Amino acid sequence: MLASKGFFRKIKEIRGFTLLEIMIVISVLGIIMLIAFPNFRSLRIDQALYTEATKIKSDFRYLQQIAFDTQNTCQMIYGENNYTLKLTSSPDILKNENLENNVRFLNSGTITIGGDGLPKGTSFPLTLTLVKDNIKTEIKIHSGGKIEIL
Repeated sequence: MLASKGFFRKIKEIRGFTLLEIMIVISVLGIIMLIAFPNFRSLRIDQALYTEATKIKSDFRYLQQIAFDTQNTCQMIYGENNYTLKLTSSPDILKNENLENNVRFLNSGTITIGGDGLPKGTSFPLTLTLVKDNIKTEIKIHSGGKIEIL
């Protein structure tokens, strides 16, 4: 029978969380979110920069291969938010690429690659700096053709 004393006594002994305990847990979770959110945003920006840097590295390797295969000098011309790959002996453009996700180059210039597939110039390692929301990623190009994303 449900109306017995034993049934109601068990219901009264069951305790839940008090309002104060629930408010403390919600406050702690809020503090954790305040700490984690800026780090998550920074992680997304770092990922966008790394994606663009990887794309540039891949295209630079492609340009080195074209220069080596054709035994011609090639150039990578980079501006604020785009770069162009071309053979210096031809007016044709091999590739024109825009940077995405509001990523931009910190500076502009031209990198020349000789017919041996190696970069030419006097100041090595050459550093290309990508920027998004004041966070930077660097691409270092060494005289031997090695490319690093830092």
